[in-house]
Amino acid sequence: MGTEQAVHSLNETMARVMAFNLSDVKQSYAKRYGLTAEQANLHERELKRFLALCAANPEACYGMFSDVDNLWHEFICHTPKYQAFCADIVGRFLHHIPTSSDAAKTIESDGPTPRQQTIADYKKYFGAMDPSLWRINDPLLADDCCSICTSDKKISLPSATSN
Repeated sequence: MGTEQAVHSLNETMARVMAFNLSDVKQSYAKRYGLTAEQANLHERELKRFLALCAANPEACYGMFSDVDNLWHEFICHTPKYQAFCADIVGRFLHHIPTSSDAAKTIESDGPTPRQQTIADYKKYFGAMDPSLWRINDPLLADDCCSICTSDKKISLPSATSN
């Protein structure tokens, strides 16, 4: 996919992602974590930007290294809404893969780390990441991510009969 087509696709995807109503998820999240409406809105924006990257670039492997991951968890707990988002907006299921999981260990690494890929593409499409929302300045966390979003092709999902 050419850069012009990729930007167009991301812009279309971003518009659909940003328009998706997360008000009940965000309200539940803000209450659970004691956040103000303004903080919850910022976290929603960052989650939607991250998910738009995942949706628009299915061959990429992105890492979530922000407390915004907790909003992603909250969204996933609203299972019908998350399933509708993935089916209607993304067109495929977006897996949330904890980096400590066996599935994360199977991800093929033939390029930048998930963290590096997220930083590069975020900067390319949205500008600089807000260090108060993303852990980008801590050298001890250079390759640390809470979770990964990637294509099914890059992970080995366990079969239903696995123990």
